[in-house]
Amino acid sequence: MVGWNGEVTEELRRKLRALRGLCQDIVELRRGDHSGARLKMEQERLEREREKSEEEVIAHFQRWIKNPAVRDLIHSDGLGDDEKQARMREVFGLPPKPPGTPNSAAG
Repeated sequence: MVGWNGEVTEELRRKLRALRGLCQDIVELRRGDHSGARLKMEQERLEREREKSEEEVIAHFQRWIKNPAVRDLIHSDGLGDDEKQARMREVFGLPPKPPGTPNSAAG
């Protein structure tokens, strides 16, 4: 294009088609770069939220520990597992488990 005299020839058209194809390839590569950068930023944001959630859970647990009823429940040795589960659900405001429901850490 440096020495172009303004005349539109078939050779110029071939060169422009090749240039257009290269430009489209470059655009696709840049879109991929941008997409990858957005994905990385989203992953970092989710990781920050996960860390924040863990900190909130720990803070909430520390507030629970200050509650004398919760502290007594944690340290009580005379209760069976079912009784401990029932008391924990009561202290945390959860409804009682239906009879015959197996104990689980999630529940």
